[in-house]
Amino acid sequence: MPAHRRFRRLVALVFALLPLVTSGCGLATALLVGAITDAIDGDNDDGGDPTILTILNDGLSTEPIVRVEIARADGAHAPYAYTIDTAPGAGKALKNIFDAGAHWVRVVYASGWRTRARTIDIIKDGTVSMTFLHGPFAPAEMAGTWFGAAETSGGVSQTYALTLDATGQAGARTIDGVAGLATGTLAETSEGVFRVTWSDTTVIALIADGTRDHAGLVTNDGTVGALQKGAVGPLPTGADADVVGAWTGAEVRLTGVTLTPSELDAASATVSAQQHWEGTDGDGDATTGVSPLLVTVPAYLRFEGDAESEAAVALSLSIWLTADRTSAFVRLTPTAGGTFPDADSYQLLRKTP
Repeated sequence: MPAHRRFRRLVALVFALLPLVTSGCGLATALLVGAITDAIDGDNDDGGDPTILTILNDGLSTEPIVRVEIARADGAHAPYAYTIDTAPGAGKALKNIFDAGAHWVRVVYASGWRTRARTIDIIKDGTVSMTFLHGPFAPAEMAGTWFGAAETSGGVSQTYALTLDATGQAGARTIDGVAGLATGTLAETSEGVFRVTWSDTTVIALIADGTRDHAGLVTNDGTVGALQKGAVGPLPTGADADVVGAWTGAEVRLTGVTLTPSELDAASATVSAQQHWEGTDGDGDATTGVSPLLVTVPAYLRFEGDAESEAAVALSLSIWLTADRTSAFVRLTPTAGGTFPDADSYQLLRKTP
């Protein structure tokens, strides 16, 4: 990898490492290995005490963990993935596999429900642990009226609104001020990723932040945008400088008409004063802007630019800001095209103060 890209990746990771250790993940040192029901041994044994990362499934989880995915925060090694079968209340020890340092860790449960990536410092010759929880769905955390801007697959900008109640029922879907009669039901498909299935067969994915106040919107007919709980129209007028700054959050890939998460990762980006994008994800894969990010539809807080992946894939970079302009929903699309939504990656990012 060229040195300038390694430097940009490390700069972006500075912004990503600290804020994403979210609820549901515990960190402890010097756990008793005897408490772990199973182990995976590696060959990274230097003759000292074992270097151990333990993955614990909280006893209150509703199902087993079946997969763990781990990546070095500096991107110096290809991501690791292990198939495991860890029931609620049980754990898995990963011994002498990882070098010391910061790592991203995420797990997949038996139903396919994924956690977001969290960071942990692995200690040489020591033991650290992470506890993951997939508890019962709590729809009340998403309850409220959501409003923002979106764009259809045909390139038409519009306002978009919907209401979710505390039981997970959806209604009052309003597009450009026109209310529809369809109703829907909310489900959580991964940590912070939600699906609303409407009575008219429309399906939408909502990728929410940790406070559940901002969300990215993707619909099965190709509409994409950003919503904010409690926001009302009219939207402010966007300016180029609105995207300048450091951003952190999560990246998701969706598959099929059900908009099911196939990957869920950390993400971060910096946008320079010249509107130049530098992004990275939790696996260390970088994206670099090749044209300035400019506001193309100011009335709908939409920005656009061109970017390139680390593998030299040309990308179209689209961003919608929430009404308070503190959160951004990013769509990265190969300019060569591909199947929607599988070819795209989506990021919900929050501006670092």
